[in-house]
Amino acid sequence: MHKTLDIYTDYLICQNSYATTTGLSDLLCGEMGHNKFTRFFNGTALGSQDLWGYIKPEVRKNEKKLGRILILDDSIEERPYTNENEIMCWHYSHAKGRHVKRINILSCLVGAVTLPVSYKIVHKEIVFYDTESKKVKKKASMTRNEHFRNLIKQSHINTNSQGVKEKEN
Repeated sequence: MHKTLDIYTDYLICQNSYATTTGLSDLLCGEMGHNKFTRFFNGTALGSQDLWGYIKPEVRKNEKKLGRILILDDSIEERPYTNENEIMCWHYSHAKGRHVKRINILSCLVGAVTLPVSYKIVHKEIVFYDTESKKVKKKASMTRNEHFRNLIKQSHINTNSQGVKEKEN
């Protein structure tokens, strides 16, 4: 799994045009077929724990250099033309001062090098009727604060409350 993921992520980083599994297979001169990558991503539900398993050796190797700083990041990826669902829905953008249709990703990074050690895509699975605005809205069953606390627990980094730095995009 790690080799396939390494190859694909390196390809995404160095690719300056439209990235496809067929393009990667061509770049590798057919050594790895595009179906291998397609099957890998279709059959693999990668999550925050998988990320930690992947990055843990690097974090442990550089623990002294990284220090005891956790950075909590609340990022958005605006997608105005995508259909709404639990992940792709309306969230408030502090940068724009209004609600935008987007994916909301909470990340937990460690150290000055900012290695990602955990993440959570916000799901707004509860549908309700807002009597004030007279609109049907969605909300998450957990607050961002609760998600961030879980990310800190999942990160497995020994830190104290003075070593936690919070950042919001």
